[in-house]
Amino acid sequence: MLMDIACPAELLGIEQAEFGDGRRQAYLTFQSETDKLITAVSGRMTLLGENCDVVEHRQVCFEDLSARPEQKFTCHLALDGFPLFDTAEISLEHVAFAGEAPWMLSTRRLIDCTPPPLQDGPERVALVALAGRDAACFPERRDSLWICVCGRYNRWRWSACRRCGRGRDETLDAFTPERVLAEYHEAVESIRARDQRRLLERAAQGEAERARARVQMAEKIARKRRIDLWARRVIAAVLGVLLLSLLVWGAHKLFGSSASDPPPAEMPVPAIDYLDTL
Repeated sequence: MLMDIACPAELLGIEQAEFGDGRRQAYLTFQSETDKLITAVSGRMTLLGENCDVVEHRQVCFEDLSARPEQKFTCHLALDGFPLFDTAEISLEHVAFAGEAPWMLSTRRLIDCTPPPLQDGPERVALVALAGRDAACFPERRDSLWICVCGRYNRWRWSACRRCGRGRDETLDAFTPERVLAEYHEAVESIRARDQRRLLERAAQGEAERARARVQMAEKIARKRRIDLWARRVIAAVLGVLLLSLLVWGAHKLFGSSASDPPPAEMPVPAIDYLDTL
């Protein structure tokens, strides 16, 4: 994409909405990269299809703005009469300021600002993990320019990226391919070691809990055995007392009753008068 890197505003993203009556509207989010109040922007909008193929070019203009310096601002665009598209790019040609002369695009300052390619693979994974989700390429210097890790082209005299604010020297030093891969592998190994420690700690904790459970179970069984033994002893004692009482009672009934009872009364013998019988 051709771009004047000194442009005081940059398109960050575009979202589309469709309403019930079939109307469509786009919301374009810009980043102000100037210390002045922006009141209007206009330029050439390139509509792109699902495969980033060009659908159409349109001239757009957004007026009556009050975009604060170095802040994001959003513009609304009615899409009546626009063809269907997936996303869009804008090359700003005119930016107006409050009370100051406007900025105008110069074709002599246009350069190809396509970020260096970054293929899917370990390097992309490592870069995104360390630099953040906005990482688009490895930073590098190109003559009087430097490319930030976010993909933004900046003039070398700019000590910070005009898009993400990362420092120039820190970014170029921290995100070289060799350093990124080394730090990523170190971080991965650290995470693996931490996870291994956690697994070992959890295993040790689980073993300790199982040991405590076994001790508690053994104590419970021993306590139950003591209670059962005590109950059996109590029952045996009660049965012994009952048996002894029964024996005493039986002996008393067997031997004590015959000695203490009075002797049986003698039967009267009738007197026989033998003289009368003669």
